[in-house]
Amino acid sequence: MDNKQLLIDAARAAGYDVYDDHKGDLVLLNGEFGVKTRFNPIESDADAFRLMVDCSLWVEQKKGGAEAYQRNVPSHSFAYYESYTDHNNKHAATRLAIVRAAAQSQERGL
Repeated sequence: MDNKQLLIDAARAAGYDVYDDHKGDLVLLNGEFGVKTRFNPIESDADAFRLMVDCSLWVEQKKGGAEAYQRNVPSHSFAYYESYTDHNNKHAATRLAIVRAAAQSQERGL
């Protein structure tokens, strides 16, 4: 699955109205006035945090990586672990774990 489809699935899991602007970005429609904002939790800490909260995900830092999962799923049957090799990748690994866990919850209809 490419990143764009991963982001679309993650957005749907959170109940967001998102569309492709055909310029390479996904756009999130917010509020009753249709305010449009760029949506990319793979790159944005703020978008990843919002996605984590709206999908009720738990995130844990592990030695060398980050794990995101839905706690109400038996045995954490879907969890994503993203590893990093140095301190600079810690945030990127955490954001990607959040996006992948959210996208999988959409695929499973959770």
